[in-house]
Amino acid sequence: MVDNPQRAVWVLTTEGRGASEAEVNEVRNRRRAESAAVRKAAPTAPIPAAATAELEVEDVPATDELEEFADDAWQNALLNVIKAMTAPAFERLARQILLGLGFSHVDVVGRSGDGGIDLLGTVRLNNVLSFRILAQCKRYKETVGPGDIRNFRGAMQGRTDKGIFITSGRYTSEAYKEASRDGVPSIDLVDGSALVKLLKDLKMGVETRLVERVTIKPDFFNGI
Repeated sequence: MVDNPQRAVWVLTTEGRGASEAEVNEVRNRRRAESAAVRKAAPTAPIPAAATAELEVEDVPATDELEEFADDAWQNALLNVIKAMTAPAFERLARQILLGLGFSHVDVVGRSGDGGIDLLGTVRLNNVLSFRILAQCKRYKETVGPGDIRNFRGAMQGRTDKGIFITSGRYTSEAYKEASRDGVPSIDLVDGSALVKLLKDLKMGVETRLVERVTIKPDFFNGI
């Protein structure tokens, strides 16, 4: 019903927005009972004298709602989740990311047909200087080409000199060249790979569980 994209920030999910008070209370009571059961059933057996054990730093009980991934498989899995989102939801996700990166204000304007501009953000420096950044969000499944970059730059003209293009896909080499072409406002590009890493760093929809590896060496104790 709620998501915790970053510390001290809680966001209602679609289910949360439509939940009744009775449903909220039922979930709260069930979670309390589950937490109590986990604490009661926690193992207390000692670690073997000679063993290699992996100890979880965070005591987070596993649930059916959590899916864990090894190595880099999580990136493709997360991209698939993002690509399944609707375009408006992807714009709202991009807004949350920009806010998490330190933008002081971000508005979603894409639904009003604002000339190809999806987000309007404000960055404030030292609480004195501020400048406006426009962003376009494309939940592409394939590639973004130079034509898309040129169209976005045209929509930016006369409004700001700084833009961000965010996609769940990838950019062609010509798109990168167009984004940094001399004589025109530059555009920062965020592709799918950078997008999932940002979500991981900002802890938005991604939970990282650190594991500490402890090796016990009996020879040390035998030699005392």
